[in-house]
Amino acid sequence: KKNRLHRVTQLLEEVGLKDHAQQKAKSLSGGEKRRLEIARLLLEDPKILLLDEPFAGLDPRAIRLLKTHLSKLHQRGIHLIISDHQVTHILELCQEIVLLQNGEKLLHCSSEEFSQHPLAKEHYL
Repeated sequence: KKNRLHRVTQLLEEVGLKDHAQQKAKSLSGGEKRRLEIARLLLEDPKILLLDEPFAGLDPRAIRLLKTHLSKLHQRGIHLIISDHQVTHILELCQEIVLLQNGEKLLHCSSEEFSQHPLAKEHYL
């Protein structure tokens, strides 16, 4: 139990929520709740995180903070799979992009190639 409490404190500090440790989750802002969700996931030491629209409903500051934390996770060797409609955020974070339409893969390329690719322009951009 002591080790678990230490790990929780460490993760809250890592995601910038140590000062909110005594608050109920429902009192946190949208961005703080998103970072708390990530901290909860990290308790299990995952190798891969699947995030569905992690930037939805967040203000620009919360998005910047979340991107910073996600980049740090990637640097630690945690793979991120992100499903999102906000391509600018995805292009900043991801090395590879897969464009799906009606459950079918239309395109799989690097983030550098994506914005110039004819299929991305036709179906997404």
